[in-house]
Amino acid sequence: MKEKGMPIFVYNIDETSNKSLEQMKGNKYSPDAPFRLLICGGSHSRKTNIVINLILGNKLQCMFKEKKVVVFEDLYAKPKKVQKQIILYFISGQHQNISPIYVSQKYTQTSKIICENLSHLALFNNGGSREDIYRIMRQYTDNPKKASKIIDKYLQDQDFV
Repeated sequence: MKEKGMPIFVYNIDETSNKSLEQMKGNKYSPDAPFRLLICGGSHSRKTNIVINLILGNKLQCMFKEKKVVVFEDLYAKPKKVQKQIILYFISGQHQNISPIYVSQKYTQTSKIICENLSHLALFNNGGSREDIYRIMRQYTDNPKKASKIIDKYLQDQDFV
């Protein structure tokens, strides 16, 4: 039995009328572009699903002229040459209106340079241990112990923070 491929829809937003653009609404939780986002979570934690929903929402997100999103999914094991190219998107991509999204199973396996240049971070359950969460929070808050406990509890209840 021959399987059908997933349909691919291509939209040329620059040729869409202003009235149509006003009717297209993306996800209200999508960050304003340009952004730098890291999504971490174990296998089957719906990482790819959040990328699709952030970009498309219920309808096609209004992507204004010359703004681009680049998704790097599970590329941790790729050669250093590839990693150096990815890092450039996180260091200077916003200057070209490029919003990179790096999807990884573990925060601790993600390049330090990428982590230092994030504007947003999404953590899923099984994306790291409690110690990992504590180390992550140490970078972003004055009270990492309290923050990591709150995040750990939220991850136990919701699978996502």
